[in-house]
Amino acid sequence: MKRRKPAAQVVEFPRSLGALRALFDYLEEAFEREAVDRDSAFWVTLAVEELFTNMIRHNRSNSDRITLGLDISDDRICARLTDYEVPPFDPSTVAPVDPTASAEDRVPGGLGVFFVRAKMDEVAYSYQNGNLSVEISKARKSSDG
Repeated sequence: MKRRKPAAQVVEFPRSLGALRALFDYLEEAFEREAVDRDSAFWVTLAVEELFTNMIRHNRSNSDRITLGLDISDDRICARLTDYEVPPFDPSTVAPVDPTASAEDRVPGGLGVFFVRAKMDEVAYSYQNGNLSVEISKARKSSDG
């Protein structure tokens, strides 16, 4: 029988690259507490960092916060980042990147989104009332292999 978990906890972070350390610490503590395997923890952390950083660098916002909702169940990790008071943008429209192309032939940008799409099992975007949310999920590896 799977144990039931409380609903996802939502934590607010300053809308600043300086908040990355606190974001990493929060994720590390949550993953340790829930005994998340190192591989899943690594890829989810990398995806959250990429999305958080992109929100700061590319979204014009009047807000000073980004929230992270994190839900860890026995078999899955779900994270939802929300950026507030931003213009509409659908990150799923970012053109696919050819990771095999040489640096000279590649158009700058999009590589981080490529890795998020490639390493997460699900990536969903929503925009409502001026707020952009990106939800990602990844299956946890079982402890028995």
